Amino acid sequence: MSRVFICNKQIVLSIGLTMGYFLYLFLGAVMFQLLEKQAEADSRDHFQMAKLQFLQNYTCLDSKALEQFVQIIMEAWEKGLNPKGNATNPSNWDFSNSFFFAGTVITTIGYGNLYPSTVAGQVFCVFYALFGIPLNLAFLNLIGKALNTHLVALGKCVRDTDNARVLRILVMSSFLVMGTLFFLVLPPMIFSYVEMELWRRVLLCLYHSQHHWIWRLCIGDGPKQTLHLHLSQSGCTLDNLRPCLVGSRL
Repeated sequence: MSRVFICNKQIVLSIGLTMGYFLYLFLGAVMFQLLEKQAEADSRDHFQMAKLQFLQNYTCLDSKALEQFVQIIMEAWEKGLNPKGNATNPSNWDFSNSFFFAGTVITTIGYGNLYPSTVAGQVFCVFYALFGIPLNLAFLNLIGKALNTHLVALGKCVRDTDNARVLRILVMSSFLVMGTLFFLVLPPMIFSYVEMELWRRVLLCLYHSQHHWIWRLCIGDGPKQTLHLHLSQSGCTLDNLRPCLVGSRL
């Protein structure tokens, strides 16, 4: 009876932690969207006005005016705006991008030049990470323990068979092939559908598989960039599970 009660308690705690984790991401996405989207729209309008003024007066352009316009372009780029675009470009702080950014904050992945530009957004980001990172570790530990339970059962099955050595080699080979396929072969093929060159796709997959990020390898402004956002976070989240699995195994 007590064993059934403990089992039910663990299930309830697991479901509660999972729901709390995604609710925390949802609330973070809503807050980042509220704090940053209007500021981004104002910056976009300001840049478009400066761009129009430049186009109207380019015939009398001098070095000072050119430096001023370059400075405006740099400020727009630092705020995540595409200088080649127009006012109808998708927002960097709609709900899907805000949800993705919230995920990169609590998983400590980070992502390129997407960051809050307002003081309120930056302050909220600090406290959001302060409480979100421990929640993320608890969630990954829960997943790691669940996976480890099945891996231990699989290990017992391997040891109990007559051809344990052959089966062990087969399992290791399967993991190697699956890991190479899902982390180094399949992602570059998907990225090629999005927008990147071959060498950049492979290098980006290597960086993400090692839980690193590099600013120069961030995606551009292609219409299918959302594919990469979800792939990046999924790959790094799976990579985060390795310490959980090792720790629970020990």
